[in-house]
Amino acid sequence: MSLRIKKLHGENLRKFRVLLKRPEITLEYLVSGSSYGFFSKGEMIAGFCLTHAPLDEMLSILWLPASIRKHFGREDPFKYAEITGYFLNSKKYRLQFKIQLLTKILFHKAAYFVYSYPTDNIKIEKQAKLGKPLRIYSGKPENIVGENGILLPSSINVEIISKWGVVRIGLIQAAKKLKRMVRGICKRTGKT
Repeated sequence: MSLRIKKLHGENLRKFRVLLKRPEITLEYLVSGSSYGFFSKGEMIAGFCLTHAPLDEMLSILWLPASIRKHFGREDPFKYAEITGYFLNSKKYRLQFKIQLLTKILFHKAAYFVYSYPTDNIKIEKQAKLGKPLRIYSGKPENIVGENGILLPSSINVEIISKWGVVRIGLIQAAKKLKRMVRGICKRTGKT
């Protein structure tokens, strides 16, 4: 069984936003980027969005306190993109999903990717550290309440990672997975 990847529009984009369970990411913001859904048996089980915009218009940067945000001007628009809306609801397809995500990032014109996550999400932080990102902020977002009264996380990390940092994460995770597989085979066959 394999995944089908689709660039999302219309009803599928609205469904993607609901599945994200992140109401602070508006439909308008998703429309401004390229959102991808991964389908198995007609059901969307994973997705992400790559938004190509000037640095000072990205959600992650807009959540920074004004005193920090003022240092991020209208950088070269071909240098940065934002990774947002990442979700995966099936461990069965994790490898296929990550390969597709890495491929989209590798062939994207941006050299650096901006992202944010709640500071209490240790899993994302641990994974991101493998790619040696630059943390540009850790703390309270500018506004706790976003558009339409939506409550934002009380504390966030905002980071920038290079394209090759993302590839590094993928390679390290693949090597760890391969090592576990080899250990499992050795245990089953009685070899160490």
